[in-house]
Order: sequence, then structure tokens, then C-alpha cells
Amino acid sequence: MVALGGLFLGGGMVLVSRVHTPWQFYLAYGLVAGIGMSAAYVPCNATVVKWFVRRRSLALGLTGSGASLGIAAFPPLSEALIARYGWRTTYLLFGLMVLGCLNLLACFLVRDPEALGLHPDGEHDADPRPVAAQEAAWTPRQALRSRPFWLLSGVMVLSLSTIPSAYVHLPQHAADLGLGVPRSTFIMLVGLSALLGNLLLGRLAAWLTRRGALLFSLSLGTLAFGGFSVARSALLLYAAAAAFGFYYGTYASLFPAVVGDFFGRQHAGTLTGLSFALGSVASAIGPAAMGLVADRSGHYLPAFLGGTAINALATGLFVLARPPQRR
Repeated sequence: MVALGGLFLGGGMVLVSRVHTPWQFYLAYGLVAGIGMSAAYVPCNATVVKWFVRRRSLALGLTGSGASLGIAAFPPLSEALIARYGWRTTYLLFGLMVLGCLNLLACFLVRDPEALGLHPDGEHDADPRPVAAQEAAWTPRQALRSRPFWLLSGVMVLSLSTIPSAYVHLPQHAADLGLGVPRSTFIMLVGLSALLGNLLLGRLAAWLTRRGALLFSLSLGTLAFGGFSVARSALLLYAAAAAFGFYYGTYASLFPAVVGDFFGRQHAGTLTGLSFALGSVASAIGPAAMGLVADRSGHYLPAFLGGTAINALATGLFVLARPPQRR
């Protein structure tokens, strides 16, 4: 599945290098590359969930740090390549790199430790039950009939309706305020803050539990959008962007972990994928809706206040989500 994701993501970026009309760009990047991103992200995190139980937060934080580092490093690299070779060649290079790297790395992925005769967390006991028995083993059909799954999916839908919106609209919001902060600067700050969140995730989850850490992350996301709403200086906008980055980095890693805690390792990938599929629809609608609100009102205050409310609602839904109990 990861190799298939690499094929779609890399292929989509290669197709972008050849587009000539907006609809071709939407098809190549929004659909083809978007499918590839989903097909790569969910199986990677699900694999980590299957391999770890006690050290799951630390493992997901470390693997998520790769994505955060990419967010921080690629904007200046992209700007340099575009300035030297043009955007078409840059997309072509990135697409070929994704095709090669993801398909090569996919060869080394193993679905779960049991496939190699090993146990989660590197346990050496002959009986894996001391670790594995701590988790439930829900089938997708059972999970779909449970209230916690739909609460978690609601959290995913609401969160993914706002996360891409910040990337799309924050630089324009800064320009409207007369701050003139380059887009790449914001993205780098978000990436570095997300990296910090990934590296601290294991300690944060050990202190608050994984569920508590995700609740903290969602609350921080609400505060970040509130900061975007009231910011009138570069300093406050930078602070809100840093909070958003920390939220994004920890949320993206913790959500699959919590799904595994609620429903067990065996079908964590399927259930996370279902929630992510629902959220992907919202992620396509959210930025357009925020832009429409900003255009209608003439400024971004109502749009970011709406984002704050949506994140607050996501936090509230998660408060209601508890590990399911079998009847």
C-alpha cells in the first residue's frame, strides 16, 4: 500500500510538471497526489501502531518527525530550485524523488512483528499476551457500530477542515495585516514547531497519557486559531503559528495511536484510514470555505474565528470519546 501511495504521490507530482490548465492541476495534484498522500500516510502510521504498544507514542513521534522536518526543509529548497530551474522542473524532480524513495523504503516495511516471529515493543517473552492482551481487538464492523469511532471520526473531519486552511490562508492574512512575512517563513516555523512536538511526544504522552496528550494537542490547536484571529503584530502571529505547528505535529502522530488504544492493533490501519477518508473530504472543502468567508466579509477575522469554533468543537467531541466497552 505504501508503494502504491508512492506511485500516486510521485506520479501526481510528475503530472503537475506537465499541466497547462487549472483543471489539470486540480486533477493531478488534488486527486492523484492526494490519493497517494493518504495511501502512504495511513499505512506508515498503522504499521508503527502494530509494532509498538507501550512505546507507541515515542515511536510515532519519531516517525512523524520526518514529515515535520520535510515541512521545515522543503520550502527554502523549493524556492531555490524554482528560482534556478523553474517550477515545472522542480515538480518533476520532486515527483521522481518520491517515486524512487517511497517505493524503495516500502520494500523494508513489515506489517507487524508477528510476521517475523517477534512481539510488540521488542518483547522477548515466549508469550506475547502480557503486552497484546492489554488492548481490545475490535473488528471494523464492531468499531463502526460504536459511538467512540464516530466521535473520533468527527474529530478528524473537523480538524482536517481547518489544518489545510491555515497553510493556505495564513500568509495572505499576514499580508492583509501589512506584516509582509514570506509564506516560506511561516511554513518553516510550522515545520520546526511540529518537529519539536514530535520529539517531545513520548514524554508528553508519558506525563498525560496518550488520550490526555491528544486532548492537550487539540486544545492548543484551538488556541492557535484564536491567536490567528486576534493577531495584529508579527510576534503574535509567529507565536500562534508555532502553537499551530506543535498541534499539527502531535495531532498527526497521536490520532492513530489513540485509535489503536481504543480498538486494538489488528485493524488500527483500516479504522484510521476510514476516519482519514472522511476527513479528506473536509480538508478539500475547508480552505475554499474559509476563503469564501474572507472574501464575503472583506477580511479574515470571521474566517479564523470560525476555525477557532470548529477546533473547539473538535476538542469537545474528543472529550466525549472514551474507550469503547463491549456489551
